[in-house]
Amino acid sequence: MMKINKDKQVKESGVSIMPHKKDKIILSNTNAPLNDHFTKLETRLNGNFDRAPAFTISATGVIYQHFDPSHYSNFMWDEKIDQSSIVISLENVGFLIKNETDSSYYDWRGNQYNGRIFEKSWRNKRYWAKYTNKQLNALIDLIKYLCIEYDIEQNFMGHNVSAHKPETFKGVLNRSNFYSHRYDLTPAIDFEFLTEQINNKNNEENE
Repeated sequence: MMKINKDKQVKESGVSIMPHKKDKIILSNTNAPLNDHFTKLETRLNGNFDRAPAFTISATGVIYQHFDPSHYSNFMWDEKIDQSSIVISLENVGFLIKNETDSSYYDWRGNQYNGRIFEKSWRNKRYWAKYTNKQLNALIDLIKYLCIEYDIEQNFMGHNVSAHKPETFKGVLNRSNFYSHRYDLTPAIDFEFLTEQINNKNNEENE
């Protein structure tokens, strides 16, 4: 049974509370540890931060809902895209920088990273913070739930695809599908398994 934690709701001042038809889900990273991510949502712009995702999934697989998914924030900086999208952010710091002197790793903010590392060259980066299996499983459950609840196509664009007009795509995308300078979701997640699960229409509700 999927559980959704609603303890980290954002202020309505940062969200458009007019419901809109949703036809896509956008996957992204927090690009920060969970507590730093929550602090940003709660305190940036004097608590009126307007770029919150609808959901965050922690490394431990906890799903946090920040506002009603039928509403939207300014997450993508494009009102047309934001209105039609539900954004899910996974706790992950993204690409890593290796210190060749002592083989230590640092995130983009200069903080030392001591977690698991995935190595693959992509978009001029080579080292990535790993996602967790609990995150992946929680993400799949949440996507399937949202696709049913909001009548969104279970159709995943996949990784390393820069769509010509991603705003017209109906289904599930990564933020990196929209922008060549974005890195989420990164190659560190199991895209083959994610694609197989999202595109499989025989979920529990239909069995």
